[in-house]
Amino acid sequence: MKKSIVVFLMSVFLLSYAAQALASSEAEENPKKIDVSGKIIYRGRWYNLDFNDDSDRGSLNRKNYYGDITLTMKFQPIENVSGCFQFYKQVYGTGLAQYNTIQGGETVAGDWAVNEDENWEMTLMQAWGKVDLPFAPVSLKIGRQPLLFGNGLYLNTGISKTFAIVADACLPFAKVSVGTAKLYEGVREADDDADINFVTVNKAVGPHTLGLFVAHEKDISSSEAAPAPAIVDSLERTTTNIGLTGKGKIGPLTYKAEFDYMVGKDKSTKTVNPTDVDIAGYAFMAGVGLPPLSIFKLGLEVGLGSGDDVDTKDKNEAYIPPGPFYPYAWAYEYRFIHWIWNSSRFGKGTVGVREALAPGLENTTYLKASARWKLNKWLSGAEQFIYLMATEPKPIKDNTGASFDPGKNIGIEIDTIVNCLINKHFSYQFIFAYVLPGNFFDGRIKGFDAANKPIEADNAWGIRSQFAFTF
Repeated sequence: MKKSIVVFLMSVFLLSYAAQALASSEAEENPKKIDVSGKIIYRGRWYNLDFNDDSDRGSLNRKNYYGDITLTMKFQPIENVSGCFQFYKQVYGTGLAQYNTIQGGETVAGDWAVNEDENWEMTLMQAWGKVDLPFAPVSLKIGRQPLLFGNGLYLNTGISKTFAIVADACLPFAKVSVGTAKLYEGVREADDDADINFVTVNKAVGPHTLGLFVAHEKDISSSEAAPAPAIVDSLERTTTNIGLTGKGKIGPLTYKAEFDYMVGKDKSTKTVNPTDVDIAGYAFMAGVGLPPLSIFKLGLEVGLGSGDDVDTKDKNEAYIPPGPFYPYAWAYEYRFIHWIWNSSRFGKGTVGVREALAPGLENTTYLKASARWKLNKWLSGAEQFIYLMATEPKPIKDNTGASFDPGKNIGIEIDTIVNCLINKHFSYQFIFAYVLPGNFFDGRIKGFDAANKPIEADNAWGIRSQFAFTF
């Protein structure tokens, strides 16, 4: 009996050892790759961007610290399969205050979380898997992921990731991507979604990369928003955008450019006197980078987005893609442009980010000169001079109720950015933006005086101080 037990135990030991050896061999052939990284950013911000020194409580004024916490896990269990999880949370120092944010698309009643623990519940920003198919040069990426079309004039989700299914194919003539993305996913109804279906084609030609993309957006997420559908509008938006892009080198110069044209319709769902609006807008940007000059890299950039003509009630000539978009001016685009223009997102599902989302190049023309500099491996930064104007006028009402057009000169923004890399895991950034308002703001901010003359707006500025830890 004892011999049998000994033989049995030895057999179990040998089998377990063989299984371990086999598993180790397989692991060596197909090692699992898991990468965990994270970032903790704390920002102090002091903004006076409402162009009114008579009040320090404007909607664009800030004076507070907040934090961005990100935890990212990337995995590759075998050679042809990979994926990513990314968790994100914006937190405030008190543990209670919760501000509505573009990053998470959060909407809360007021500025307070329900309880303190809620401030530490992280949002799943990325959750995607990618597989390389064995029978064709095609990869399939499914899940919540970043999306960028061209230079981002139409769509550049940044950290505002969205669910998408994307097939990438490396064909002999070009790299082709076909996919569908969800801006908003309703649960119960078939007519409560906001989708983008798209195809992109990119071709390398020597030092140049030329691209084309076509995107069809359908936003019917507001179809149930109207309490009285017979008399209250609940628009359904459909648009098609064609974009041409290019980037590369011409001699010592680098360049990037994009042109977009959009057509579509806002269809009224009213059964009584419906009012449909045709959409036709365009946008353009081009940038040139000059050869390095000592510690500087100089650049010039121009951009233009069409605006709506207020005299055509049944047409919207503004360039109004779903966004988020290509960044070109820190204070103007991120801080106060949404205060001036109407957002492109209007549906029931996307209304949560409407006010926090800058509408890109809608009704904007800009000219930017920049000088990036790098003193050493620890200290770098940039200076930016940006001239801004409205593409189309946007009249206001004076004291008598008459229409008044103050002009199209939005003003000049001057940015100073300083980056200090203490080591590869800790950095500091300082941003200072100063905005000199043009005549566009006359009467728009501070109204009209007793003589019915427009009052000039005050200068605006913003400061951001940022500490970042990474691992």
